[in-house]
This record gives sequence, structure tokens and C-alpha cells, in this order.
Amino acid sequence: MRLMAALAVPGVAGMAFLALGGAPVSYALVNLAALGLAAACIASGGVACGSRARLGLGVALVAVMALPVLTGPVIDGVARWIPLGPMALHAGMAAAPLLVVLASGDARRGPFLLVGAMIVAALQPDAATAFALFAATIALAAATRGRSWTLAAVIGATALSVALRVPGPPPQIFVEDVVAYVWAKQPLAAAVLMLALIWPIVVLARGDERTRLPRLALSAALTGYVAMSVIGPYPTPLIGYGAAPFIGFGLAFASLTRFAARDAAGGLSR
Repeated sequence: MRLMAALAVPGVAGMAFLALGGAPVSYALVNLAALGLAAACIASGGVACGSRARLGLGVALVAVMALPVLTGPVIDGVARWIPLGPMALHAGMAAAPLLVVLASGDARRGPFLLVGAMIVAALQPDAATAFALFAATIALAAATRGRSWTLAAVIGATALSVALRVPGPPPQIFVEDVVAYVWAKQPLAAAVLMLALIWPIVVLARGDERTRLPRLALSAALTGYVAMSVIGPYPTPLIGYGAAPFIGFGLAFASLTRFAARDAAGGLSR
């Protein structure tokens, strides 16, 4: 229930913003449907699988992130989206959160997964996802003091610097710069939205000790996405229009106990 509430609080706040801010009705409906899907994933408790299956899923998630680079569309030199009929799914936000949880439970192969994902984010380029993955890697390196994670963080810093060189397309109202947009009109409402965004970060900071490392990494990744959405023209997760953050973090939240608990306590110390 805490994990469901962690997504519901910013989700409902965002839908209120979309409805009251004059966004098309379909925007709030898409977010509502994505939130419902995320809640169903969390309620399911995830799917139990072994280490090989987790590695295979991690590789598949990196491939999902790379798909826009291979297939497009390319907008102003940027390829971050997977077309789904009338919609486009942000590949990084849909895949990166679950990838972070999977990688955090594997000290040997996890750094390679995140390095691969950060390189893909640099190629798209997607500075928000690159920074989110970099923040997660830094958190894991600090928590474990593992040399592999430290090296991955160094590579991630390089990937982030590459991603930041391309500004990307102009910000879209109701998607990017949401907090700044609301702040210019109603500072109090903007403060409420920021508190709603911070809530899931706080929830992730508390919980079962067995999942401490994946929660720490996931909290850092979400913090990275939120920070980039505030300081630059990048999508505002869980508040702005977009199904990808709900899908990505819904899958990640559902996976916390099933995918990561067995390895979180001791896997990263091996």
C-alpha cells in the first residue's frame, strides 16, 4: 500500500494539474490508465525468477532503451520515444527504473548493465535518463564501495556529459518544465506539486532492510529525473503528461521484493 500511495500521490496531483491547467482531457485519462496499470503491477507482487532470468530481462531493458536509436523517430536530433499508435512512450523512463532494481542486486553484472544503459542514453541523447542512471550508480558505489560501481560511475559521468551537449526539442507544455510553468502562475500550487514528487523518494528511503540497496538506487534515479525536470526542459515524471514514468516505476516497485530481496542483503558484497 505504501508503494501504491507513493505513485498515487504525485499521480493524482499531476492529474489535477492537467485538468485544472487546461490540458486535453485525454492527457489526464492516459495518466489515470497508466497509474491503474502501475497499481496492478504492484499488487501482483512481481514475478519470481532466477539470476539468469534477471540478467536476460536486464539486457532486454537495455535493448528497449536502444530501440528508438535504431528505429526513430528522430526529432531535432533526439531519438527517445517508442511510437505506439497515437502515443509515444519515453523509452528511458519506461525501462530504466526496473533496470536499476535488477542491476542493484548483481554486483558482478549489474555495473555492466547500467553502463550499457548510460551509453544508450548518451546516444539518444537523453540527459535526464543518463543523469538518473548516473545518480543510481553513484548511490550504489557509495553504499557498497565497490570498484566496479565506481568505474561504472566514471563512465556514466562521461556519458552524461555527451548527452548534455544536445539540447533536444523545445519543451512541450504539460510534459516538460511543469514545475516552472506552474510556479510562474501559482507558486503555492508549484510547491504542492514538488512535495508530491518528493513523496515517493521519501517512501523509497524507508522499508524492508533486505531491499535497502535497490530502494536506495531507485530513490536516487527518481531524484535524478526530478532534478533534471526542474533545471532543464526534460519530462516531469509522474506529474506531467506521460504514461512511461508510471509504467517504469510501477514495474520497479513491483520488483523490489521479488527480484531484488534475495540479492540485496549480500549480493553486492560478493
